[in-house]
Amino acid sequence: FSPVLVSDLSFSLSVDKLNEIENDANILHESQQTQDTPEAKATIPKLTMEDIDKIEKEIPIKVEQINVGSQNYTLLTHEFNNTNGVLYVDIAMDYSNISHDDIPLLPIYSRLLMESGTVTLTDEELHQWINTETGGISMFSTFDMKHKSNFISTDNDSIFYYMIRGKSTVGKISKLFEIIDHILLSANKDSLITSFWG
Repeated sequence: FSPVLVSDLSFSLSVDKLNEIENDANILHESQQTQDTPEAKATIPKLTMEDIDKIEKEIPIKVEQINVGSQNYTLLTHEFNNTNGVLYVDIAMDYSNISHDDIPLLPIYSRLLMESGTVTLTDEELHQWINTETGGISMFSTFDMKHKSNFISTDNDSIFYYMIRGKSTVGKISKLFEIIDHILLSANKDSLITSFWG
């Protein structure tokens, strides 16, 4: 409430009502400042080491190879029962062939893709489309090393991926991919070039 509204409200109340509100506020403040008794604390549920599953839960992952045009892609899928009908998507694109000098530009490139609009949509229109049809889309670069048991990783084991992450309800999944496709293939190239090279 704004101070003006509170002030107007106080004028409309009787003295007894104002005293009652003040008394309730004092009681609430006192109860918030009072430490819980040992008996009250004992009623709070607590976890013990015996409550924690010592066996790591395995998530079943389905691995498929799919062909799109002349390109071959690896598709990893796994199911969860508690996502309330929300699908989560990660698209990983290998960027290991990019020059090391250009790698620091990837975060800027990600922002420009998401903030410069497209050839048919302004920045505001693009974000309105994303917010209306999905639970959000983000783009970022990531780096990792291949796991090799009993071996020390080398530079050749480096993994560079440009990630596109999004989520949507089951009924909106096609819209999620449509928007991602539009961002990547219909980027506002003039804006990108201007932002990078002026």
